[in-house]
Amino acid sequence: MDLPLPPDELGVSIPSLEERASAIDGLPSAFRDIEKKLEKDGALPKIRNYRNKYAAHPILATREERSKKTSLDHPTVGEVRELLSSAASIMRDPQTAALGYTYDYSILQERSMFALIRFYSGLRFSSALSDARLAEEPTERNIPTGTKLQDL
Repeated sequence: MDLPLPPDELGVSIPSLEERASAIDGLPSAFRDIEKKLEKDGALPKIRNYRNKYAAHPILATREERSKKTSLDHPTVGEVRELLSSAASIMRDPQTAALGYTYDYSILQERSMFALIRFYSGLRFSSALSDARLAEEPTERNIPTGTKLQDL
Protein backbone atom coordinates (compact mmCIF):
# COMPACT_ATOMS: atom_id res chain seq x y z
CA MET A 1 0.00 0.00 0.00
CA ASP A 2 1.47 3.34 -1.02
CA LEU A 3 1.31 6.40 1.20
CA PRO A 4 -0.17 9.55 -0.30
CA LEU A 5 2.24 12.00 -1.88
CA PRO A 6 3.62 14.83 0.30
CA PRO A 7 1.86 18.15 -0.18
CA ASP A 8 4.78 19.83 -1.92
CA GLU A 9 4.37 17.29 -4.73
CA LEU A 10 0.63 18.02 -4.81
CA GLY A 11 0.99 21.81 -4.77
CA VAL A 12 -0.36 22.21 -1.20
CA SER A 13 1.09 24.94 1.01
CA ILE A 14 3.22 23.81 3.96
CA PRO A 15 2.53 25.40 7.40
CA SER A 16 4.94 27.98 8.79
CA LEU A 17 7.31 27.25 11.69
CA GLU A 18 4.96 29.16 14.03
CA GLU A 19 2.04 26.97 13.00
CA ARG A 20 4.19 23.91 13.54
CA ALA A 21 5.24 25.05 17.03
CA SER A 22 1.62 25.80 17.89
CA ALA A 23 0.62 22.28 16.88
CA ILE A 24 3.19 20.81 19.30
CA ASP A 25 2.19 23.09 22.19
CA GLY A 26 -1.35 21.71 22.21
CA LEU A 27 -0.36 18.04 22.43
CA PRO A 28 -0.18 17.49 26.22
CA SER A 29 -3.65 18.90 26.83
CA ALA A 30 -5.06 16.98 23.85
CA PHE A 31 -3.70 13.71 25.28
CA ARG A 32 -5.12 14.49 28.74
CA ASP A 33 -8.54 15.38 27.31
CA ILE A 34 -8.81 12.12 25.38
CA GLU A 35 -7.56 10.06 28.33
CA LYS A 36 -10.12 11.70 30.64
CA LYS A 37 -12.93 11.11 28.17
CA LEU A 38 -12.04 7.45 27.69
CA GLU A 39 -11.64 6.87 31.43
CA LYS A 40 -14.96 8.58 32.12
CA ASP A 41 -16.66 6.36 29.55
CA GLY A 42 -14.97 3.30 31.11
CA ALA A 43 -13.42 2.35 27.78
CA LEU A 44 -9.75 2.92 28.57
CA PRO A 45 -9.43 0.27 31.33
CA LYS A 46 -11.18 -2.30 29.10
CA ILE A 47 -8.99 -1.48 26.09
CA ARG A 48 -5.80 -1.48 28.19
CA ASN A 49 -6.77 -4.79 29.84
CA TYR A 50 -7.60 -6.38 26.48
CA ARG A 51 -4.28 -5.21 25.04
CA ASN A 52 -2.34 -6.54 28.03
CA LYS A 53 -4.11 -9.89 28.09
CA TYR A 54 -4.41 -10.80 24.42
CA ALA A 55 -1.99 -8.68 22.38
CA ALA A 56 1.03 -7.99 24.57
CA HIS A 57 1.18 -10.90 27.01
CA PRO A 58 -0.33 -14.38 26.68
CA ILE A 59 -1.63 -14.58 30.26
CA LEU A 60 -4.74 -15.95 31.92
CA ALA A 61 -5.46 -12.92 34.10
CA THR A 62 -4.01 -9.42 34.07
CA ARG A 63 -2.82 -7.59 37.17
CA GLU A 64 -6.00 -5.51 36.97
CA GLU A 65 -8.19 -8.61 36.97
CA ARG A 66 -6.26 -10.26 39.81
CA SER A 67 -6.48 -7.16 42.00
CA LYS A 68 -10.23 -6.77 41.44
CA LYS A 69 -10.86 -10.55 41.50
CA THR A 70 -13.05 -10.21 38.42
CA SER A 71 -12.57 -10.10 34.66
CA LEU A 72 -13.19 -6.93 32.71
CA ASP A 73 -15.54 -6.89 29.74
CA HIS A 74 -14.02 -6.79 26.28
CA PRO A 75 -14.08 -3.34 24.67
CA THR A 76 -16.76 -2.79 22.06
CA VAL A 77 -15.97 -2.03 18.44
CA GLY A 78 -17.29 1.50 18.99
CA GLU A 79 -14.94 2.08 21.94
CA VAL A 80 -11.91 0.91 19.97
CA ARG A 81 -12.97 2.95 16.95
CA GLU A 82 -13.29 6.05 19.18
CA LEU A 83 -9.79 5.47 20.59
CA LEU A 84 -8.27 5.02 17.12
CA SER A 85 -10.05 8.08 15.80
CA SER A 86 -8.77 10.12 18.75
CA ALA A 87 -5.23 8.79 18.25
CA ALA A 88 -5.32 9.69 14.56
CA SER A 89 -6.49 13.22 15.36
CA ILE A 90 -3.64 13.66 17.86
CA MET A 91 -1.06 12.29 15.41
CA ARG A 92 -1.81 15.09 13.00
CA ASP A 93 -0.26 17.72 15.29
CA PRO A 94 3.25 16.23 15.70
CA GLN A 95 3.29 15.23 12.04
CA THR A 96 2.44 18.75 11.03
CA ALA A 97 5.18 20.05 13.33
CA ALA A 98 7.81 17.57 12.19
CA LEU A 99 6.99 17.24 8.51
CA GLY A 100 5.01 20.35 7.75
CA TYR A 101 2.06 18.25 6.58
CA THR A 102 0.01 15.26 7.65
CA TYR A 103 -1.75 12.39 5.96
CA ASP A 104 -5.49 11.97 5.81
CA TYR A 105 -5.84 8.86 7.95
CA SER A 106 -9.37 8.21 6.79
CA ILE A 107 -7.96 7.51 3.30
CA LEU A 108 -5.29 5.21 4.75
CA GLN A 109 -7.93 3.45 6.85
CA GLU A 110 -10.15 2.99 3.80
CA ARG A 111 -7.25 1.54 1.78
CA SER A 112 -6.34 -0.82 4.63
CA MET A 113 -9.93 -1.99 4.97
CA PHE A 114 -10.12 -2.65 1.23
CA ALA A 115 -6.92 -4.73 1.38
CA LEU A 116 -8.27 -6.63 4.39
CA ILE A 117 -11.55 -7.43 2.66
CA ARG A 118 -9.71 -8.58 -0.48
CA PHE A 119 -7.45 -10.83 1.59
CA TYR A 120 -10.20 -12.47 3.65
CA SER A 121 -12.59 -12.84 0.72
CA GLY A 122 -9.96 -15.02 -0.95
CA LEU A 123 -9.76 -17.47 1.96
CA ARG A 124 -11.83 -20.62 1.81
CA PHE A 125 -12.42 -23.19 4.54
CA SER A 126 -13.38 -26.74 3.77
CA SER A 127 -14.29 -28.94 6.72
CA ALA A 128 -14.15 -32.03 4.48
CA LEU A 129 -10.53 -31.25 3.55
CA SER A 130 -9.52 -30.58 7.15
CA ASP A 131 -11.21 -33.81 8.30
CA ALA A 132 -9.34 -35.76 5.61
CA ARG A 133 -6.00 -34.22 6.63
CA LEU A 134 -6.64 -35.01 10.30
CA ALA A 135 -7.43 -38.64 9.41
CA GLU A 136 -4.11 -39.10 7.59
CA GLU A 137 -1.18 -40.78 9.27
CA PRO A 138 1.17 -38.31 10.96
CA THR A 139 4.12 -37.44 8.76
CA GLU A 140 6.45 -36.80 11.68
CA ARG A 141 8.92 -39.46 12.68
CA ASN A 142 10.74 -39.99 15.93
CA ILE A 143 14.49 -39.70 15.67
CA PRO A 144 16.25 -42.35 17.76
CA THR A 145 18.53 -41.17 20.52
CA GLY A 146 22.16 -41.03 19.42
CA THR A 147 21.37 -40.25 15.76
CA LYS A 148 23.97 -38.01 14.18
CA LEU A 149 22.95 -35.03 12.08
CA GLN A 150 24.70 -36.37 8.97
CA ASP A 151 22.65 -39.61 9.24
CA LEU A 152 19.36 -37.75 8.69
